[in-house]
Amino acid sequence: MIAVAKATLLGAAYNLKKIETKTGKNMITFQLRVWKGKKGAEKIMFLPIVAYSASADVLEKYLTDGKLVYLDCEVDVYKDKEAKERYQFIVSTFAFLGDKNGNI
Repeated sequence: MIAVAKATLLGAAYNLKKIETKTGKNMITFQLRVWKGKKGAEKIMFLPIVAYSASADVLEKYLTDGKLVYLDCEVDVYKDKEAKERYQFIVSTFAFLGDKNGNI
């Protein structure tokens, strides 16, 4: 049985970087700032996000630091060089929120 973990995320994008893959596929990475917890006791987290192909093209063109975005993602779990378990979120679908300046 194959298990696929999915996540729906809402947050502000930061540190957008374009990466050329060995296969020539467009790819971008960025950090998604999300708020977790109850009001007054929120914790800010930065989640690693990856987008490929057409999604990467659109996000690269229109996504700017601090802009709010809604993401549907698949969760990718892998081991780093020290065999520590890491995760990243691979964008399936997305929507920009607010006006062109990111205001809601």
